[in-house]
Amino acid sequence: MLFDLLKAILFGIVEGICEWLPISSTGHLILLEEILSLNVSDDPILNMQFRTMFEVVIQLGAILAVVVIYFNRLNPFERNNRPLWIKLILATLPAAAIGFAADALCQATLGIDLDALLFVPQTVASALIVYGIAFILLELSKRNKKAEASELQITNKSALAIGFFQALAIIPGTSRSGATILGARLLGLDKKSSTEFSFFAAVPAILGASFLKIIEFSQFMISSRSTLSSQAYLLLTTAFFTAFAVSVPILKLLISFLRGHSFIPFGIYRILLGITVFITL
Repeated sequence: MLFDLLKAILFGIVEGICEWLPISSTGHLILLEEILSLNVSDDPILNMQFRTMFEVVIQLGAILAVVVIYFNRLNPFERNNRPLWIKLILATLPAAAIGFAADALCQATLGIDLDALLFVPQTVASALIVYGIAFILLELSKRNKKAEASELQITNKSALAIGFFQALAIIPGTSRSGATILGARLLGLDKKSSTEFSFFAAVPAILGASFLKIIEFSQFMISSRSTLSSQAYLLLTTAFFTAFAVSVPILKLLISFLRGHSFIPFGIYRILLGITVFITL
């Protein structure tokens, strides 16, 4: 039991760090799952369903940190925040539409869902390397250029375009925050605004995806007449609050770090990790 709690804490730490840095939380969780597996039942199907739902729950913990830190700017009941929420919804629509279409295509042609096809170390490693190179090239190309725009200047059209970049994160290892930041930077936003917009865009994107995953898990539990142990709920709660507690300082540290640094260190880390994964496969 103690070992399982330590594993849940580790998963929460990884999610709390990697959800916001452009290094792919999903990719890191997949790689961590290859080393440490959380099992709450003797039924392998229930374990698989639980792990999928577990990742959703700890993402919600990370999202809570954004809501707490940026509550004044994200409060949907504040009239001045409504234009931002329109942009965030526009930035969410492409990923939702493409994700549904891709999953339906996989189910129809291969008989498996998109996660089963893509959530493998080889895919993660490839995406880590490709987008690591993209970040380095982007930063080198902008080194002698002035930042063009702030978050306040982003248009609805640009927000929708960023949404198509966010859709790239369907491929694990890409990084939702990384793809969003990359798109925002290519469209002319400065580092701080690109990063904060990626934080904000995570709220509707992850809330929507999490809601669907939890509904799916609930349907599975009802149809299979399965039950979760008290230990499973303890692991969920522990990982949730760990992800939240770690996310709070990480969000602040990243914004502070970017005031004097570029995204190149993250690009280098991605490439080195991707190569390491390929070597150890």
